[in-house]
Amino acid sequence: MARNFDGIDDNLVASGAPITAYPFTMACWFNADSATANNCLIALSDGTTNNQFVLYVQGGEAGDPVQFKANTDYASTTTGYTVGTWHHACGVGASATSRTVYIDGGSSVTRTTSVTPTGLNAFRFGENGAAGDDFDGRLAEGAIWNVALTAAEVALLAKGVHPFKVRPANIVAYWPLWG
Repeated sequence: MARNFDGIDDNLVASGAPITAYPFTMACWFNADSATANNCLIALSDGTTNNQFVLYVQGGEAGDPVQFKANTDYASTTTGYTVGTWHHACGVGASATSRTVYIDGGSSVTRTTSVTPTGLNAFRFGENGAAGDDFDGRLAEGAIWNVALTAAEVALLAKGVHPFKVRPANIVAYWPLWG
């Protein structure tokens, strides 16, 4: 059960952002069809590509990492993804000076540069509004929490535990992405 994105113009867009400030966590499952471009998984923004939080797969960079971007500052996982394989991506924004990215519950990196995007009012799956950032592959189980999940909780999600079993009272948005 996943939604297929064509890498050209498929995306899901909603006005309004389920969160607009720290702390928060956003996560999803992805299965990329390509590792030759930088593609957006989930984006929260003010409608531009300059003021945003974004989970990316960075196929255009060495090692094909997952990145968690806050405006122009980003953290990259220490290992990358494999085309044609399901992976779990997660970005945890604990505060303006603590943002961590995970792939498959590990390979985490935390950034401490102070960044606070403002005016977040748009949510997107599969692209962030920038030309060429459209995801090519399948996405599933997207969720956003209004808390910073712990590394142990992220690991549970990556093992396949349903998002509703990990701090369910703090889930502010969930998309199974079927079809």
